[in-house]
Amino acid sequence: MTKENEKQTAAPAPRTVRRAGKHAKKERRFSLTRKQIAIDGILAVLFGAALGLAVLLNTARYGNVTAELTRDFLTHPIVIALNLLPVVVLTVGFWLLTGRVWAAAIPPMVIFLFGSFTNYFKIYYRSDPVVAADLRILREVGNISERYPIVLTRWMIAEIVLFGLLLAAFVAMSIVRRRRFREGKTGKTVRRSAALTVRAVCLAILIALIALVIFPLYNSESAYYYTDLASDSTYLQRYDPADQYVSHGFVFSFFRSVYRSVERPVDGYSEELAKSILARYTDADIPEDKKIDVIAVMLEAFADFSGYDEIDFTDDVDIYGEWHRICAEGVSGQLVTNIFAARTINSERNFLTGFDTSNDDYYEDSTSFVRYFKDQGYTVTGAHPGENWFYNRRNINERLGFDEYYFRQNRYEAFGYEDGIVPDAVFLEDVWRLYEERDKTKPYFNFNVTYQNHAPYSDASAPAIRFVSETQFAGQEGGDGLRNILSNYFNGIYQTNQALGTFVDHARGSDRPIALIFFGDHKPWLGGGNSVYEGLGINLDLGTEEGMLNYFSTSYVIWMNDAAKEVLGEGLSEEEKTARFSGDGGCSSPFFLIGKLFDMAGWEGPAFMQLERDFQREQAIAVNREAEFYVLADGTFAKDPGEEVLAREREILYCQYYLKHNNIYAK
Repeated sequence: MTKENEKQTAAPAPRTVRRAGKHAKKERRFSLTRKQIAIDGILAVLFGAALGLAVLLNTARYGNVTAELTRDFLTHPIVIALNLLPVVVLTVGFWLLTGRVWAAAIPPMVIFLFGSFTNYFKIYYRSDPVVAADLRILREVGNISERYPIVLTRWMIAEIVLFGLLLAAFVAMSIVRRRRFREGKTGKTVRRSAALTVRAVCLAILIALIALVIFPLYNSESAYYYTDLASDSTYLQRYDPADQYVSHGFVFSFFRSVYRSVERPVDGYSEELAKSILARYTDADIPEDKKIDVIAVMLEAFADFSGYDEIDFTDDVDIYGEWHRICAEGVSGQLVTNIFAARTINSERNFLTGFDTSNDDYYEDSTSFVRYFKDQGYTVTGAHPGENWFYNRRNINERLGFDEYYFRQNRYEAFGYEDGIVPDAVFLEDVWRLYEERDKTKPYFNFNVTYQNHAPYSDASAPAIRFVSETQFAGQEGGDGLRNILSNYFNGIYQTNQALGTFVDHARGSDRPIALIFFGDHKPWLGGGNSVYEGLGINLDLGTEEGMLNYFSTSYVIWMNDAAKEVLGEGLSEEEKTARFSGDGGCSSPFFLIGKLFDMAGWEGPAFMQLERDFQREQAIAVNREAEFYVLADGTFAKDPGEEVLAREREILYCQYYLKHNNIYAK
């Protein structure tokens, strides 16, 4: 061969030939046959269906009605379909996205399997199911979980192992396929470019299906009606939020909560209408010579159980002695809340704003009673010895108008309590210290949240003081544990009572006019599945008036020192002062509570408060939004209060939506 021929032979291949070689190399990369793709699609659907069914049956593990709920789930095809559909769709979606069954199986397993486990524990310990809004407070959920004994049950472990084995089988199948492909034992495969195109088109169709069909379906009242197993159930309570949640299945209820977590105004709302309603009233200033200091304390899980005949108290100590002394000197009554054993923030923000809303997010500066006091020249501050990120209090308290708010991070960490729980005696003494250090040239509004008596209460040992008889729960299974839970709860309540007595004595001795407001945020958690309530025989049946009021109620008192009574009662006889500043305040709700203070003080207050106080005088003194019942102005209970009450209530809801999204006291 000549040198010239050698050069021609050694010359690089044309660009088109090189491209063809690269293309051929790409085509030799691992790919699947049509049959394998079809099998993978079927496996993705079957895996999603199996996972969805397991999650549905996990929801049935609820109290002592597992057998009944499982039976009803399996005999209602619509319930099964609505709980399986999102799991199947998500699994297929990840399969289309990744092209691998094993990769598609992992996200649904994590989301739905462990989501159902979390739901089980959250309901068991707090009677509060997992909803979409919890995703915004994952740190709070993690913090709460550290305080409860979260131990995987046998059935949880079995499910993890089962689905883990399925995942391992999918991985093994993928490995075998790759080996056979390299050995040339696979038939004609589908070109990767063609497969990617088909997957992309199918994924787009799936996304459109979710947006146009599935999402509206899960917000449909018809779908909710047809899956409402609690309405005709003999073992579930129709008006119990947790019962309602589990009766529809975890997946269906969770996806429905996505829609419900987005705040929307009441039908018929318009900004112009809300303004016109508020225009009937005029914001009134607090007269300069009538301004008194206001300190409010929301007490963790505080409720007065002394009136329950089902509890056999000992004579060793008067648990509620200080509370009863304070109530006898002030205006007190039953507080109807929206919540039970959890969701403290609902009562808290209802109180601060006057808004009867379950949506606790504030993304912008909002009108509130805090801002009204601030507008009246008050120093507005408060304290909570917990984390500042819990319920996003750090940011939202600022949006509600607080000048300064103290948390663990900026004050209470230095107190040295390793568990972070500052005793009420120490906390309230610090609240009084802050009061004494205030700017004395300005009136003072202060709102505090205690932390000491937070659940769970130990069932393993009892406190030194005997609060209930040794015969309480006698003969009942786990009776010692139930008695320990109740005794430990009462031990915390007793300590809180002593701290309240000391705090009131501080205010009693002050020459500065002071009003104190104390109230409980919700009834306490007392054992998994409300076992202590059940053992006591306390009616929590939400199908009855007694059960609803037992379930959704705590206690409140508004107390004033002599200096405040002198300022606000000028010109009144002693009998008139007694009638105004003490006695039975009847039922109320957290969003009406500051209004009761204004009634006692003789202040007119802001326009929105005047609207609410008219509603209380003429329509209803307490409202529960969760189970939808009313305590009417005449003191009677009503599930259907009539169109007049509902129409006036809608006016309040229109105005609260407008005020929540507009800071009318902005300077």
